[in-house]
Amino acid sequence: MYKNYINNFSKNLKTRRKQLGFTQEKLCEKLDISYSHYVKLENGINAPSFETLINISNVLNISIDSLIFKSVDNNDIKLDNLFSKVSDYDEEKLKIIKEFINFLLETKDKS
Repeated sequence: MYKNYINNFSKNLKTRRKQLGFTQEKLCEKLDISYSHYVKLENGINAPSFETLINISNVLNISIDSLIFKSVDNNDIKLDNLFSKVSDYDEEKLKIIKEFINFLLETKDKS
């Protein structure tokens, strides 16, 4: 069972890194870990320490739960990234975005 968690973690780590457009080298810099250690994590050879796991979660803006137990979904991640980018918008800008999304949904329904 432990091996399943490691396999899932390594797959999700790689998927999330690519979704955010990081190279392995760039992510190593951000995580402050060696390249060889990172490659072993991404290939499921080693498990991360708890400290490294927390750091990865923070840098990749993904929950530890999602990294270990779930399958990272491209659509969910894209929406999370979008929401994080607009989270500090004022109410007026958020209203405009909401109206635009509603317009797109209504247009789609008519197609």
